[in-house]
Amino acid sequence: FAPQFHLHPQLPYAPKMPVKHADLYKIVAARHARTDVEIWYGTEDIVDLYQALPAMDIEGVAHRPLKGCMHDVLAHMKNEGRLDCFYEYISGLSSFEWEPYDLPVLDKSRINSAVENYYIHKDDDAVVAALAPVASTYKLSAVHYALGSAYYRMGKMAEAETCFEEAIVACENNYAAWYHRGLTFLNRKAYAQAEDCFAAAITHSPSPSAARYAQLGTAQRLQGKLDLAKATHLHALSLGGGHIASHFQLGLIYQDQGLLQDALASFEQHLRLRPDADASQKRIDQLRKKIAQRMRRNAEAAKFETQPKILFNRIDGARQVTILLGFSKYMFRGFQRNNIQMKG
Repeated sequence: FAPQFHLHPQLPYAPKMPVKHADLYKIVAARHARTDVEIWYGTEDIVDLYQALPAMDIEGVAHRPLKGCMHDVLAHMKNEGRLDCFYEYISGLSSFEWEPYDLPVLDKSRINSAVENYYIHKDDDAVVAALAPVASTYKLSAVHYALGSAYYRMGKMAEAETCFEEAIVACENNYAAWYHRGLTFLNRKAYAQAEDCFAAAITHSPSPSAARYAQLGTAQRLQGKLDLAKATHLHALSLGGGHIASHFQLGLIYQDQGLLQDALASFEQHLRLRPDADASQKRIDQLRKKIAQRMRRNAEAAKFETQPKILFNRIDGARQVTILLGFSKYMFRGFQRNNIQMKG
């Protein structure tokens, strides 16, 4: 299921540490003659196409490309309610129908060039050169998405947004395309559209993603939906490993709500996890000053919680004189509170 034959630390899904065998094609080719091999993989993930296409040259290997499916093949079958049927197929009890894709139409050299230049060589111009001429011919969500990712990294947001939209049209289940389309909306401050895209990415994803929830929360915060954004970011932090950026976003939310101590705690947590986060350090310094000022104001206010009593004129009991003296002391306390110097 979506096997990785060529292992490189910069390729998605591959180990990030040295491995004994970096090229598994030879091992599959040298298998025992009685071993049958079927490769099931999605056609909507260009990395899986990159890994699987060279295996077509290995005799006796059967390819099962699934249209409308991304990397998580079994999760896709489970979502369709077909996993039990697939297990019966594996055990030889029944057949299994799927919608395949005609792989020979693909140019393996273009797919290889796009993947290796994007992930390993970081050459986005080469990615565009490889995929742009064939994107409309292949009509594969994976190709449109990879092309859009290259444009996005180049800063060409209009082209990237178009490619991500075409990727979604080709396959509505492409949660990666939904997510990156949301990023392009964020970039041009279309926060409501960004929120919709991130929500769609979460809906179509086979497993929860802290990063997608974090971006959803950011789009909600930028629309002023502070309570909803707070709940979304807290959920992002509850997922496996959490998402560090959510601590910073929660700090912004608490600050907007006037909860300065909570905001300070969130920024400090973000700085602990990201010691190079200058933005958090700046917020921390500002909040500490504000909190100190607020404490001083509260302490001063506590001295004058009640108005001074009206003084009684012991020399002359005339009522108007008593009121005048009481008003004078009240004004004097006001001057003291505001640090206004008085003479005489």
